[in-house]
Amino acid sequence: MSYWHFLLARLLLTKSQMAAPPVPARLELLRVKSDRRLIRTVLLVGVIPIAFFTAYDLLGYAPNDHGLTSRALARVMSLALPALGLWLTRGRHTPQSLSRAVFAITLVAVPVVVILELQQSSGSTLVIPSLLLLLVIMYGALPNTFVRQVLPPLLLSVLVAGPYLWRLDGTSEQHLAADLLVVMTVNVIGILTVQRRLALQDQVSESWRQEAEALERERTARQLADQALHQLKTLHGIIPICASCKQVRTDAGEWQAIERYVHEHSDAQFSHGVCPSCAKQLYADYLTDEFDGRAPDPPGITT
Repeated sequence: MSYWHFLLARLLLTKSQMAAPPVPARLELLRVKSDRRLIRTVLLVGVIPIAFFTAYDLLGYAPNDHGLTSRALARVMSLALPALGLWLTRGRHTPQSLSRAVFAITLVAVPVVVILELQQSSGSTLVIPSLLLLLVIMYGALPNTFVRQVLPPLLLSVLVAGPYLWRLDGTSEQHLAADLLVVMTVNVIGILTVQRRLALQDQVSESWRQEAEALERERTARQLADQALHQLKTLHGIIPICASCKQVRTDAGEWQAIERYVHEHSDAQFSHGVCPSCAKQLYADYLTDEFDGRAPDPPGITT
């Protein structure tokens, strides 16, 4: 399948068909913060030239200036766009809400920009540069999903290029073809840039998912190892023991003292002493009638 067929598939497939595996919450939060910061910065920067031209119009005010009303309307509409964008992106902390806000901004910008471009005088050379600047901003500085980021600039290009063709009757065909070629090239580059950005985001998301899965597997393996070690340290089943000397037979067929066997197969420790019955048998000469069950002193040692 060719690359253009792939782009067409991205446009036609439904949201459920294009659904990707879930992105880790931390990566999603970082991505939303970064995109929101970029969008709000671009909107604030866009206010600077608009404010400059507004101040220029106010300083050059003249009662007989017939174009002042149209320019004032253009300045108000231009200032309304970034103000609306700043308000819509305020408090957006999820990808879905930020995506809807950015899509709303770009959709509202399309008719506003078309109206402003129609106010340009016939044969104006500002139409194509202004359109190119807006296309660069939409493709490069307003990140969104593929369809939501590509659709507004394509629609804007079509709506602006139509009146532009009709208005520039005196322009040579060569100049006109060059302008249209530039607009088409910017749209193609913009679409490829958006596609590349989304592909890189998918790669980063996949890397985060693989790292999270690896950490989860390591945690699970550590838990299983701890459980296995605990089972190894826990005595269970039938233990063969000598009825006479009380030695225990190991799996290798060796006979071990019960103290050593229990120490190697559990976390238990022994503290040796002498029970009352054994003490009477071993140390009968050293015991008194009041022997209370504590181990007596060994022979030859007095207390």
